[in-house]
Amino acid sequence: MAATNASTEAPGGHGGFPPFQSENFPSQLVWLAVTFVLLYVLMSRIALPRIAGILSDRSKHIADDLAAANRFKEQSDAAHAAYEKALNDARSRAQSIAAATHAEQAAAAEVTNKRLEAQLGCRAINRSHPHRGDEQCRRHCQRHRSCDRRAPDRSGSGRA
Repeated sequence: MAATNASTEAPGGHGGFPPFQSENFPSQLVWLAVTFVLLYVLMSRIALPRIAGILSDRSKHIADDLAAANRFKEQSDAAHAAYEKALNDARSRAQSIAAATHAEQAAAAEVTNKRLEAQLGCRAINRSHPHRGDEQCRRHCQRHRSCDRRAPDRSGSGRA
């Protein structure tokens, strides 16, 4: 039987790794230059314009979005200012209405107080001096024009 000596060595001795052999350097440099020029042309004519277009579209889109955001911010500020103005106007109207209502109520209360004081004064005159009360009550009512002009009670309880 024959002995099989299989090996991975190249026939003719120890050659080493082909890219590191000095005989292959000139051909490798030529192919490197050809590949570099081919990739440079391919990148500069096809890939880089596409990338530049994408970047310019993106920057334009961002600029448009920022402009729209500024417009919306200005609109929002204007709406907020209008809201604040309307709110302040409503507050001042409410305060003026409240002040006017308070003044009307105070005037009505003053009139009611005077009328009630006049009525009480007339009744007090009638009770204290029933024989003179009628005339004094009339004069009092004419001055104040607010009491009821009822005749004093002459049931005889005041005279003896």
